[in-house]
Amino acid sequence: MKKHLILIIVLCFAATLQLKAQKEYTVSSPNGTLELKIITEDTLSYQLFSGGEAISEISPIAMVVERNGRQLVLGENPVVEKCTRNFISQKIPMHLGENDEIDDTYNEMILDLGSLYSLHCRAYDEGVAYRMESKISGSITVRTEIAEFNFKDNPQVWIAYDEDKRTMSQWELPYKRELSVKSIKTGDYGINPCFFRNNKKAIGITVIESDLENYPGMYLLKKEAGNKLVGKWAEYPKKIKNENKYDSQAVLERYDYIAVTPGKRTYPWRGFIISHDDSELMNNDLVYKLAKPQVEGDFSWISGGRTAFEWLHDGELEGDLGFIYGPFGDGRPHTLEFYKYYVDFAAEMGFEWMTCDAGWGEEYIKELCTYARSKNIKIMVWSYFNFLLVDEPMLARFKEWGISGVKADFMSRDDQIAAGWIPTMAERCAKNQLMLLLHGCPKPVAWHRTYPNIISYEAVTGEESNKWNDNCNPVYHTVIPFLRMLGGAMDMTPGSLRNKTRKGWTWKGTGAPWSLGTRAHQMAQYVVYHQTLGFVSDAPTEYRKFPEIMEFLKHVPTVWNETKPLQGKIGEYAVMARRAGNEWYIGGLSNWTERSLNVDFSFLDPNTRYKAYIIEDIPEKNNDTSSRTGDATACKCYTADVTSQTQMSFQVAEGGGFVIRIYPDPDDTGMKGTEITEKVKIWYEQKNESIYVQLPERELTADIHLYDIAGRPFYPNYAANNNPLCIPVPYLSKGYYCIKCTTPDISQSTLIYKN
Repeated sequence: MKKHLILIIVLCFAATLQLKAQKEYTVSSPNGTLELKIITEDTLSYQLFSGGEAISEISPIAMVVERNGRQLVLGENPVVEKCTRNFISQKIPMHLGENDEIDDTYNEMILDLGSLYSLHCRAYDEGVAYRMESKISGSITVRTEIAEFNFKDNPQVWIAYDEDKRTMSQWELPYKRELSVKSIKTGDYGINPCFFRNNKKAIGITVIESDLENYPGMYLLKKEAGNKLVGKWAEYPKKIKNENKYDSQAVLERYDYIAVTPGKRTYPWRGFIISHDDSELMNNDLVYKLAKPQVEGDFSWISGGRTAFEWLHDGELEGDLGFIYGPFGDGRPHTLEFYKYYVDFAAEMGFEWMTCDAGWGEEYIKELCTYARSKNIKIMVWSYFNFLLVDEPMLARFKEWGISGVKADFMSRDDQIAAGWIPTMAERCAKNQLMLLLHGCPKPVAWHRTYPNIISYEAVTGEESNKWNDNCNPVYHTVIPFLRMLGGAMDMTPGSLRNKTRKGWTWKGTGAPWSLGTRAHQMAQYVVYHQTLGFVSDAPTEYRKFPEIMEFLKHVPTVWNETKPLQGKIGEYAVMARRAGNEWYIGGLSNWTERSLNVDFSFLDPNTRYKAYIIEDIPEKNNDTSSRTGDATACKCYTADVTSQTQMSFQVAEGGGFVIRIYPDPDDTGMKGTEITEKVKIWYEQKNESIYVQLPERELTADIHLYDIAGRPFYPNYAANNNPLCIPVPYLSKGYYCIKCTTPDISQSTLIYKN
């Protein structure tokens, strides 16, 4: 017995000596291609490997903390006392996401480094990550964290610089491509995700963070000359402007440390997505996988969908509608009748939501919600974020009034205190069954995994920026699907029909702004981008001029069962396919370069025949030339037959795109659909001021409706029994009108213009 006991003691002592002698610990991805190596020399450090080759330099990991006046450096002279390894393979269901579920398979390594701290490491097939854990009793002050990003071969960088270096309060920022890390100016810093392209090794590295709880967000700083960037964090606020609920809580003064926190906790993940093709980033869920799992509670009530929206075009409508509309200001209030008009439009289009932005009134909101509910439309309202923090009973009033969601604006901070605002707002909204849209917010880090009622985030240069600059342009549009979208859905507000080329765009100042890029480019954003709340942001009177565009917007979903990136290159082009039910959608975007983009339909069910409704550019009309400014509104809308064997090539204009709705062929499946064809001929003849409707021979009768662009009927429902039917309209004034013709097999709308 004594011999056995002595042997066990000797073996344990030998294992301890081996741990203490070992200086390198590696965790590999399940497929063996990626490695995160941890080095425990004088300083705790990491190094990244892909395919057995180092892709980063050895870089330190450390935290400088203080407790009771004593400073500790977690990561200095590390000694590994225990190494624990785990293999995890599970499925994570996604709420209102891009896929029904995602695969969460990784190898884990936890290094216990004495009694004060540990290091957690994970390796996935698509990337690796590490995080610190402190085990210190009581409260500690985190003076700083040491995180360095020093990648091999001086790579190119796509980075969004913080333009206000004093306040760290901006995330609606343009991305800039730097030829190398060396070319970044010392002292400049940007937000993450940040992309590094190593052309020598044909590999991409994207720096991310996740599980940002009670801790400031990370920036990447060029601290000194050379090839590396380092982590930078907003210091803890010392003095803020918060005299009343209308104040912005802007930071007036800061301390020289970044956090005050319980000493027993984990810290945010520092992650690296490794890609060999840029398109791999377009459906990458590593930020989501690393986020804190869902809080307990019933979230069966949450929902996404499309929303009508008045703010982008400033409520600027056309015609005598019987109520006051925008542009607002100078005593022109938002009225109940104004918002009812938008609810009616949302119901007509089959949308799920109407968003009332800044300017809605408490005096009529309950009546509006009741009216909207009768049409199966949910109401979201804009609110200043501070109201949700200092007036919690307001959310109970919102629920009582019938409001279904809140758009919280102007947070503009991500220091430690601000990091607590989002969980607080999400929890309070969930308690009242309110969806939460975060506008004017820090970059998202998949908070929606933890709080599924968070429907979307801004932190993106959306179409509203066209009101004051040209940053929301086709180059930017072809960067954000790869980087900004890694953290969550985008509050992008596309759908503009006031399209301009690069040469034709100008700043308007008031009213509806011009958008940059073609009309097909705008429509493609509904598919390329993940927008759980899909804003349809132009005016109803504008959409009614273009029934072929309305036809697409009536169908496009915002929540998806499956997502397949088809091709893409950051800052150049992106082509995405998404499935909702038995329908597929494909969207393609290009920067300011005209190009040919090919689509292979082999992902379709080989046993099904499909119809495809297509909106694409007309480059010969869209493009700028030396002698003329292109027409960005020009597009082709048509229907084609497709199968899994189909291949198509699209000639995409400068700043152009294309979008496709693919649905089972009604004739092939016995289903009745809304196929858009030219089987009905509709035209206007000036000489006798009449509209003519000619049906196909097999169609004997049809219901005919005539509307103005405001949606008001001018011609009663009529069963046509003459072919062609002649409708005299001498009473109509000059303008656009929509003729809708419905038969048992056809539903077709055509726009005509009366001179």
